[in-house]
Amino acid sequence: MLLIGCNRSPTDSELCQKLTGTWIADSGSASTFENKADGSFVVRHNDAVAADGTWCVKGGFMIGTFTNANAAVQVGSNKVVSVGRDKLIIL
Repeated sequence: MLLIGCNRSPTDSELCQKLTGTWIADSGSASTFENKADGSFVVRHNDAVAADGTWCVKGGFMIGTFTNANAAVQVGSNKVVSVGRDKLIIL
């Protein structure tokens, strides 16, 4: 028997559901990224708020708009390559 897996890309709505939660950077930077279900996000570094704003997914890209005055970048986007239960890969 030959089983062929579905290679369908997740929809933006499915990505939003999977991206909601707290993610820990693996770069050793002590940073966490919390994407909330209401479309807001908070970035913390060493438990202090470093940035906040709003986020959404469009065309497979996670787009963040920074709303605090400390952010150097006002709008940023990353291509979502893969997202699982405990691992997120973005470019």
